[in-house]
Amino acid sequence: MTQFRSHLDYVKAYIGDMKHQVKVCNGKFLAGYVANASSAIRDAYHDKEIDTHAASELRKQVDELIESFDKKCTCTERLIKKK
Repeated sequence: MTQFRSHLDYVKAYIGDMKHQVKVCNGKFLAGYVANASSAIRDAYHDKEIDTHAASELRKQVDELIESFDKKCTCTERLIKKK
């Protein structure tokens, strides 16, 4: 089992999990990982593990995965909708 040492480790793991959920078109789990990744990015920023630029880049990755899900998955009950 992987031992996480920082909030940034969690962010990277959540983004990896999100990529898998996009691949299998699982919106329910993707939504959970999006929320977890967002919280971990915020925590990493507040604990000064990352700066504003890095936080912005990580949020951009999360947004791109959501967009990828919207384009790839055509399920009728999506949990993540475009704003």
